[in-house]
Amino acid sequence: ADVGLADEDGPREPGPWPEDATTVMLRNIPNRYTAEELLAEMIASGFEGNFDFFYLPIDFKTKRNRGYSFINFFTAELAAQFVQAFHHERLTRYATQKILEVSPAVTQGFQANIARYVRKDAQRIKNAWFRPMIFSANGEEAEEPPGFCDCAAPTSPPSSPPAPAPPAPTSP
Repeated sequence: ADVGLADEDGPREPGPWPEDATTVMLRNIPNRYTAEELLAEMIASGFEGNFDFFYLPIDFKTKRNRGYSFINFFTAELAAQFVQAFHHERLTRYATQKILEVSPAVTQGFQANIARYVRKDAQRIKNAWFRPMIFSANGEEAEEPPGFCDCAAPTSPPSSPPAPAPPAPTSP
């Protein structure tokens, strides 16, 4: 596939898939897709356990994805296989005319993605529902790496009301 470097602003110069690129940017994702739905499509295509970083940025106002995702694979060969499977394809869960584009991301590698995320999107880190997902080699969601901010992580979804306070004790 003929692809070029990309970031949130779109594609960069065109060229062949770089031999050392492990992080892809997947663009033109239908906005109604959730992270779980996109992951399900990736797993159905045989990519379970092949990546350690997955980030589908969410618009805080609409609670829908922004149309792009970053995925870091364990090897450049796995990333190239992902390109072959998803570049210029359509996702299947919802009827859509959007054609996916896969490009090597500007930020490459697990550590670099974590460093960029912490630096650029510090406000998102405070809400666990908007964080990138970190996976171990067996495909299980993993603990965040050392230095990854766990700033006041919620214990329930953002829409849940707080639990009522217990009644005050009364004296006889």
